[in-house]
Amino acid sequence: MKPAGTFISIFAAAVLLASGTTWAQTKDAWKYDLVPFIWGSGLDGTVGVGPVTTDVDAGIGDLVEFVDIGGSLRFEARSNPWGWFAEGFFVRLEDEQTVPTGTIAVQSEQTIAEAGLIHRVTDSLEAYLGARYQGVDNRIDFPMIPTAESDVAWVDGIIGLRWTPVRSEKWIAWMRGDIGTGGSDFVWLAAVGGGYRFNKTLSVLAGYRYLDTDYEGSSLTWDMTQAGFGLGLGISW
Repeated sequence: MKPAGTFISIFAAAVLLASGTTWAQTKDAWKYDLVPFIWGSGLDGTVGVGPVTTDVDAGIGDLVEFVDIGGSLRFEARSNPWGWFAEGFFVRLEDEQTVPTGTIAVQSEQTIAEAGLIHRVTDSLEAYLGARYQGVDNRIDFPMIPTAESDVAWVDGIIGLRWTPVRSEKWIAWMRGDIGTGGSDFVWLAAVGGGYRFNKTLSVLAGYRYLDTDYEGSSLTWDMTQAGFGLGLGISW
C-alpha cells in the first residue's frame, strides 16, 4: 500500500472505531487526540537485498537534505481505564557509501503502522498491547553489478508501557517503550516527549524516538536503527 493510502486507511479506521465506541460502559466519557508530526530521522545499520548487503549511516542532517516525506499521524481514544490507538509513519531516505570500485547508492522508503489497546494502570502509568506493521522498499545501486531491489512487509506483536509523570493544565511529558517479535526476529522502541497546552483543544508537542529492528528474510536483511526528533500539533476533543 502506498504511504498516502496507509495514512488514509489508518485515519478512516480511527474515525469508524471512534463512532462505534458508545457500546463501552466505562467510568468516563471518551476523549480523543489526533497528532500529526513532522520527523527528522536517521538510519544506521545494515541493509541487504538478497545475498548482497551494505552498511547505511545516514544521520539527521542527511535525512533533512534528501527527504521527500517524513511524518506521522497518531490517533488515540481513551475512556478510563481503557483506550486504543492507531499510528502511521512514513520516511524516505537516500545514502551513499564510497568503496574502492565506486559508489554504492541506497534508496529506502519505510512505512510503519501500529495499532492496539491501552489500559491505564495508575494515573501516570499505562500498558499497551498491539501490532506494528513495517514495509520497506529498497533499491541499492552497486558499481559494475546489477541494481538490487526489494519490497517487503511484515508484522510484529508488541507490548509496552507509557509513563506520563507530568500532566498539568499547561504542560505534559511522557516516555514509552515496547518490545516485540513476529515477522522480525526482534524489535524494540523507546520514545520521550513533551508539550505545552494552549487550551483544551490545541497543544504543541516535541519528541524523540528510537526504533531498532532486526529482520532477516529471503529477499531482505533489515538490521537497522531509526532515530530522530519530531515536532507535532495536538488536537483534542
